[in-house]
Amino acid sequence: MAKQPMVPQPESGPRKCPNCLAVATHAYCPQCGQHTRGLRASFRELIADFFTVWFGAESRSWRSLWLLFRKPGMLCLEYQQGRRQRYVPPLRLYLFMSVLLLLVAKCNGDLHDDAIFSVNSSTSNDVPDLAADAIGNLEEQVRDSFLSADSWWQAPIREFLIERTHRMDRMSDAQQSAALSREMVANIPFALLALLPFFAFYLRILWFRSGSIYFDHFIFALQYQSFFYALITLIIVIPSPGWLYGITLFLYPPIYLTLAQRRVTQRSYWRCTFNTLVLAPLLTATSIGIIVALAAVSFLTF
Repeated sequence: MAKQPMVPQPESGPRKCPNCLAVATHAYCPQCGQHTRGLRASFRELIADFFTVWFGAESRSWRSLWLLFRKPGMLCLEYQQGRRQRYVPPLRLYLFMSVLLLLVAKCNGDLHDDAIFSVNSSTSNDVPDLAADAIGNLEEQVRDSFLSADSWWQAPIREFLIERTHRMDRMSDAQQSAALSREMVANIPFALLALLPFFAFYLRILWFRSGSIYFDHFIFALQYQSFFYALITLIIVIPSPGWLYGITLFLYPPIYLTLAQRRVTQRSYWRCTFNTLVLAPLLTATSIGIIVALAAVSFLTF
């Protein structure tokens, strides 16, 4: 009688996960989430894993971006209501849009002043002057504070700061203005990142009776900044006249912010519009203050 080939029989009942050795009774381990199939996967499973990882993540990304633009505030509302698995997490989306913006800007050249500061030309023209004044005040404080200092630990700092101030003095006004402009543009991503806690704090003050906590407003700020980064990325990628850039950046973000507040808080349009009108100058002033502070500190690395 011919011997029958040995075929491995499927295990019945619970089995141990090969990754963490936890007892798994279903297709996925309840401890680490790994699939509990056999150690030897087939080519079909290998290809299925590839499409699951890449196209599954891509579908979450496209779903998140589509909802971010199509329904302002809906992504934040979905997160607050616990429907999170189908979307990209807020912090990951923010970091993704930040990196994407920097890559697009790098490929397209440096960020142009007319694409970033065209929302308010008078304000953007004042920023280099404010930074120059801040640096001038800093130079005076350096001279007044350290020229008479005799402590051993202050001597290296005094020499370093004096050398930097002399270096700034040797630069012409045009060179200083160009250097400050480069520093401010380079510091814009850091300024927007530093703006997040202030943004959430302002929202917390304006909506202090809504029952929301600071964390909820921080998630809202993260997703609004993600939208803003995505908008600037599209502006850089899509060729359009400069005036269209200005109109888009001047009108779309405040309208989006109003609609997002309306959807999340379920308050009236008048209340949300009022909050937007309050937030706009606060965020603008805070952003300029952060950029000026960063530019003033950056002169130490010139």
